[in-house]
Amino acid sequence: MNRINPIKLDGPWNEGYALDYHTVYSFHLGINESGYDQYDTKRTDLGELLYSLKYKGEIAALNEIKILVRQFLSRWHVVRKIDAIITVPPSNELREIQPVYEIGQIISEIINQKVYTNVLKKSMTTQSKNLGIDEKNKIVNSIYMAKSTKREINVLLIDDLYQTGATLNAAVKVLRMDPKIRNIYVLTLTKSKR
Repeated sequence: MNRINPIKLDGPWNEGYALDYHTVYSFHLGINESGYDQYDTKRTDLGELLYSLKYKGEIAALNEIKILVRQFLSRWHVVRKIDAIITVPPSNELREIQPVYEIGQIISEIINQKVYTNVLKKSMTTQSKNLGIDEKNKIVNSIYMAKSTKREINVLLIDDLYQTGATLNAAVKVLRMDPKIRNIYVLTLTKSKR
């Protein structure tokens, strides 16, 4: 049975959560004959579902993810305050299945609010997964607002994986420039233990 353990996320937003950690543990085993690092990794239930969706393209994982997201949203008091859902720009725009867009659609169906995937954009499209801190910061700082709001709203900003918090911090900083955005809430599926 899949379960979640919500983790409060502190940052420049009004309130935020990750639904669970991404991994339970990950040990470096060495380098294989092809020169790639090998790990012994155990993921949380939700971490495994996200990994299956994001890196294996297993769309069926969305059914279980939806159950877990619904479980959390049914108890989160801010859900009634949200007027719009905004996705963080994906790290790899070439990925056939965009987990953050899929998660946005799930949340949209659950709370009956529109999801906007085109409000925030990145001017740099390099994938940040294997980059150093300086390179990641350049990509994160390339986030800009492509569309502004027309009325005062409270926003739920979503991402699939919270690693250092740099992406969410940059996205919130950009959203705060819009005087019509009142409150910003954050939700990610999983959080790295780094």
